[in-house]
Amino acid sequence: MAAILIHRCSVRVVRRHGWSWGEDPQRLVRAIVRDLPALLAERLAALLHEEDNRELIAPIRLRIPVRIGELSGRVTAVAEAPRGEVWQPSASFGRQLDASLRAAFELGTERVQERSLSGGSAQRARADAAASSGAGTAAAGALQRLLLGWAMTGVLPERLAGLTATQIGLWHQVLQRQARQSGMGDDHAGPGPSERIDSWFRTRAPTAVTEAPTDRLRRRMVLAATVAAQLDVPLTQPSLWQAIDRRLPGEPSPAPAPDPLAGEAVPGQRDGWTRSAPQIQPQSAAAALAEPERPRYPGPGQAAAWEAKIDCALPFLLLGPLARLGYIAALAAVLEGAELTDEAPNFGAALAYKVLDPPERGWRRSSASVLAAGTFAGSRDPVTEEALVDFSRRVAPHLNALDLVLAEAVIAGHTAGEPVVLRHICPEADGAELLLVDTPGSFPIATTSGVEPLLPLLQRLASPVVIVSREAAAPLLLSDLDRAGLTFVSEVPPTRHERWQRVQQGTARLGWTNSSAPASQPVVGAARKIAETCDEAADLWQQLALARPAVVRAHSAEFDRSVTHAAAVASGVIAWELSRKGRPIGPQKVIPRYCDLDARVRFDPVSIVVSLPLGRRHQELGEAGLLAPVSDVPWLGGRRVEFSGG
Repeated sequence: MAAILIHRCSVRVVRRHGWSWGEDPQRLVRAIVRDLPALLAERLAALLHEEDNRELIAPIRLRIPVRIGELSGRVTAVAEAPRGEVWQPSASFGRQLDASLRAAFELGTERVQERSLSGGSAQRARADAAASSGAGTAAAGALQRLLLGWAMTGVLPERLAGLTATQIGLWHQVLQRQARQSGMGDDHAGPGPSERIDSWFRTRAPTAVTEAPTDRLRRRMVLAATVAAQLDVPLTQPSLWQAIDRRLPGEPSPAPAPDPLAGEAVPGQRDGWTRSAPQIQPQSAAAALAEPERPRYPGPGQAAAWEAKIDCALPFLLLGPLARLGYIAALAAVLEGAELTDEAPNFGAALAYKVLDPPERGWRRSSASVLAAGTFAGSRDPVTEEALVDFSRRVAPHLNALDLVLAEAVIAGHTAGEPVVLRHICPEADGAELLLVDTPGSFPIATTSGVEPLLPLLQRLASPVVIVSREAAAPLLLSDLDRAGLTFVSEVPPTRHERWQRVQQGTARLGWTNSSAPASQPVVGAARKIAETCDEAADLWQQLALARPAVVRAHSAEFDRSVTHAAAVASGVIAWELSRKGRPIGPQKVIPRYCDLDARVRFDPVSIVVSLPLGRRHQELGEAGLLAPVSDVPWLGGRRVEFSGG
């Protein structure tokens, strides 16, 4: 094609699902308007044939749903780029744009594939061919997809900084094992990747290696994912890890032992690469030596078609919001990094129990709940409590990444100027277990021991007014908030040595604050909401955490709290979408509305169809976009979840 002439291009950016525009709302729009024409021309040139000569008079409309992180991360790169450099979107945004263009121009997949074998797309085609032949199967791993996605959106260092040393060591070990097992040497991808990797490193200064072993492994993962994302090479490329070993060597193990779960190294690999990471035994493998064999759940290709009738379809409704927030992808990566992918149905059953009927006497689940949880987990047999107890113990050390994803999602959707609520999880118990909740909508942000871990989150929320409930308003906690420069309001009056001021509106006494402007609108507005928001947060935790345990008689509370956050945020998204034209309601209000929404669930080797009864609830869920198909749920073996009516 000689030229592509676009006479008029109108761009409309619509904010949905609560994400924020950021500090400069116009910056995102300016970047898209400036760079979209060049991006469209580039994509069309790759999709259309040279001999394709036509003129289109009718308007062509492209609708591309995209997360804010897939755009805002690239805007930062554009602002720092040299003048004249074209904006490069994330991979997922590019795929959605290509799909929309193919549909608009009625292009077949064969034409597009033939045309796209030029330039950088040829490398992706060769990698896909290697994966289909078995050589690069590990390149499609959930952990690698997650790291590459974080790298492309610019949040990888921050996300890895929130992980523990155990998680970092296990993830690093899994990546290197997958690279060894992939068999993807330079002969599979041609000479280009190795040369481009060496060239990328030659333009960078040498990196110091004086940091702690865990920080070194974390930096190695950031470096590997960054190079793979920028150069469009597989994260399983051996030459990539060899180059990283030369630049940033890993901490060698004093007595390197062979990894029992790893295959033999690819011939020709450097010995330094095969020994660069400390051999950390996955918790599941270490426990398997002394524990009985655990149940194995059949994959989609192993199970015949079957169906079940369940009394509550609410667990399936959680999947759409969790997938949109990136939680499903992060969960698949976490389970892969912890070597617990085969036991993912246990997680599904635990999540389902968070929105099903509470167990009688705190431990006895109804047969309807057991059937619904097992069906949601993709199992024809009930998921036993013994399996849940064992799974919760072994997955508990690996949940930080999931909690971070949810916290980031809630922070990104926070409305500037709205207060947040801080309260005790169990006021009658000893300790300082705190719950931070965003308003409106009662979205949980985090649960921590003490206020110190919450201070960075509160500062990232642009330091909103913190509503402190009565039972949490201890003098030490209020002093910590005040020293951190955060404004709070509470019903608790100051002690002798505190200088809090009264919040008053007219003759009504609303509470106390450390603000120097107690009559300002944010402080007065937050003080008027103290009773309502504190009661809402208490009811949220009571209904989803205390009344509905994910695991009965669990040894620790980490797993239950993490699953509670997932269920609460997903239910909050549902509540927010359903109440978009009215007053926002709390996540726990979704349960009584949909607890009796039955469904017939049909399983086959490739899909799961959830048939909901037609009526007002089915209509409102569809209009709110809550019945969209969901793919890649870890415990459903690759099946696609679809919703229908009837």
